[in-house]
Amino acid sequence: MGKMKKLKYIFMISILGLLCCKTNTKIAEKKTDTGVEFEYKPTKAAFSDFQTIIIPKNPNNSYSRENVSKLIDYLSKQVINKEINLSIDSSVSFVDCGQEFEKVFCPNCGKEIDLDFWHELMEKASANDFSDLTIQTKCCNTSTNLNSLRYIADCGFAKSKIIIYDPETRKINQNELLVGIKRICGFDSKIIKTHY
Repeated sequence: MGKMKKLKYIFMISILGLLCCKTNTKIAEKKTDTGVEFEYKPTKAAFSDFQTIIIPKNPNNSYSRENVSKLIDYLSKQVINKEINLSIDSSVSFVDCGQEFEKVFCPNCGKEIDLDFWHELMEKASANDFSDLTIQTKCCNTSTNLNSLRYIADCGFAKSKIIIYDPETRKINQNELLVGIKRICGFDSKIIKTHY
């Protein structure tokens, strides 16, 4: 085989190799009552009661339609063979930690907030689809908001969320994952680990 033919042959093999290695992220889209949902479900994905939920730190931020493919493609390479669900809603909702939920604390004085009082605040805010999260604490009379309270385990409020299914996602490098998401979206996110 001549030198030029050999080089062409090696080049073609390299191109074919790159094409074969490309991640095939097939994303199903469906409309919901309040927005849209995108689902990536690899054939080897397994169902689990454990979820890793990623939401914007600021409830006014939202993952956009334009970034869905980039986000799911990035995440599918970080958490191999895991089902990924990304939803975008028109209104804010409470994103809880399931059975991990224990207590709520004031962000100012650090005192524990009575759960009955917290439930009252949540009911009032939910009546307006969480469009106004501002509250006044009883412990130190601080003006704050429901999203700024310190939840054990972590919870939050968001218009959009990414759910990764499977307990193995607990082993991921969270900081690295959040940096990658910020690179795509331009804002900070946080991780909520849930168990239902």
